[in-house]
Amino acid sequence: RHGLDAANFVAYVKTLPDQNSVGLSKVRTSLDANLQSQVQDMLDARLLNLKNKNVRNGAVLVVDHKSGDILSWAVAGAGDRETPGRFIDAVTTPRQPGSALKPFLYAQALEKGWTAATIIEDTPLIESVGNGLHSYQNYSREFYGPVTLRQALGNSLNIPALRALQHVGAENYLQYLARFGFGNLTAHPNFYGDGIALGNGEVSLLQLVQAYTVLANQGVYTQLSALPEQRSASSRQIIPSDIASLMGNILSDAKARRLEFGEYSILNFPVQTAVKTGTSSDYRDSWAVGFNYRYTVGIWMGNLDQAPTDGVTGSTGPALLLRSIFARLSSHEHTQPLWLDPSLVQADICSNTHRIKSAGEGCESYIEWFSANSRAPSGELSAQLNAAPPVPIRMRRPVNGLHIAYDPRIPAEAQAFDFYIQGLSEGDKVDWMIDGKKVTTDSGAYIWPVSQGRHRVYARVWRDGEIVTKLKPVEFLVK
Repeated sequence: RHGLDAANFVAYVKTLPDQNSVGLSKVRTSLDANLQSQVQDMLDARLLNLKNKNVRNGAVLVVDHKSGDILSWAVAGAGDRETPGRFIDAVTTPRQPGSALKPFLYAQALEKGWTAATIIEDTPLIESVGNGLHSYQNYSREFYGPVTLRQALGNSLNIPALRALQHVGAENYLQYLARFGFGNLTAHPNFYGDGIALGNGEVSLLQLVQAYTVLANQGVYTQLSALPEQRSASSRQIIPSDIASLMGNILSDAKARRLEFGEYSILNFPVQTAVKTGTSSDYRDSWAVGFNYRYTVGIWMGNLDQAPTDGVTGSTGPALLLRSIFARLSSHEHTQPLWLDPSLVQADICSNTHRIKSAGEGCESYIEWFSANSRAPSGELSAQLNAAPPVPIRMRRPVNGLHIAYDPRIPAEAQAFDFYIQGLSEGDKVDWMIDGKKVTTDSGAYIWPVSQGRHRVYARVWRDGEIVTKLKPVEFLVK
C-alpha cells in the first residue's frame, strides 16, 4: 500500500465542532498510522476472500476504551474504483445490527431483577405481525427448552431475547438504548415491534462501538475522541459497574456459547475477550464486536446497496478478522484478563432445580456470578432468585385482526387451525367461546375446524374449580 488511506476519518474530523474555526493548518489526531494501514490491509484481504459470497463492503473501528481515542477507522475499498459505494463512509452509515444489540437488552433485564442464572424458556414462539403470524426461530432452527440467561446470551438465542423484551418492555428498552448513544432509534415502539429485541433498528458501527465501550469501561460512558487535545472531560455512569462486568464475563465465556457455536469456536480468543456477533435478515449485514482489557473493536460487512450476501453471518464473515485484529493489538503488550467487579459474588446452583445449593445438598451443580442487586438486605443471596420468570396467561393464536386463507383445494374436514393459550399450569381447563358456542379443553390448545367468514373467540381459564383468568375477545377472518 502506498500512503495512508484515512480519507473517511479525515472527513469525520472536519465535521467536529470548532475544526473550521481554529485557523490551524495541522491538527493532531488520535489515529495510529501504522495500525490504520495494517487494519485496512486486513479488511481488504478478508473481503477479497469473501468476494464469492457477494460481500463487497465493510468497515472496522478500533478504539482504546481506556482513553477514548479512535485508533483506526478503516473503510473497505475506498481507493478501489471497482468497489460500489466507495465514497460512502460505512463507519457512520446506519445498518441493522441483528444480535449485536442483545447484550444491552440482557443488561437491562439484569437491572430489572434477573440474574445470569435466571431460567428462560427457549420454546417455539409465534407472534402477530400485521394481519398474520410470525414463527420465531433460532439460527440453528433448534429449541433448547429451559436455558439460563448466560446460555441465552452466549448462544444468541432469539426466543429468550423476545421473552427478555417482554420483561423489560419495548419502550423502556428503546429509552435504555438511548443512554448508550443510539440516538436514531426514535420511532414509536410499534414501528420496530418485537424485532427490536433481534436488532431490526438501524445503528451505525460508530454508535455500536461507542456503546460497547460502556460495557468495557465499568458502565461509564465517555464520548469517543478523534482529537486527543479535545477529549471529553465529562464521563457518566449509565449502568452499574457490576452489570457491565457481568456482561463481559458472559460474552467471554466459551462454555456459555457451546450450544450454537461450540466451545472451541473462532470466538474463543487466546486473551480473554468479550465477543458478540450479529446478522441481519436475509444476510444483508454481518457484525462482530468485542473488547478486551484495553481495546474495543467493531466490524461491519455487507453491501451498501442493501443487496443480500450469500449466507454470510457474523461468525463466518467478520469474526475471523476480529480475531486477527485483536491478535495484532495484543502482540507487543502485557495482556490482562477482563476487569471483574469486586462486588460480584459466586454461588453454586443446583442444575436440576435451578436454585442456590444449600449446605450439605448433594445435587449436581455449577458456579454462577451474581451482581450486587441480587442480594438480600442481609447481604445473602436468596434461594428463590433463580426462579423462572412467570409467563403471563395470554392467547397466542388467534390474534386480533388475523387473516387466515381457506384453501378450496383441500377438503373442509382436513382444514384446521391451532388455537393456543400460553402460561397455563398443569391441570388448568379452558372454556373456549367460539362464535357463541362453548368448547372445553384440558389444556391451552384446541384444534379448530376452519370455516370461512368472520369469527370471534374468547376464553375462560379454570383452576381448581375457579375462574382465574378471562381473556378478551379476539376477532379474525378466514378468507
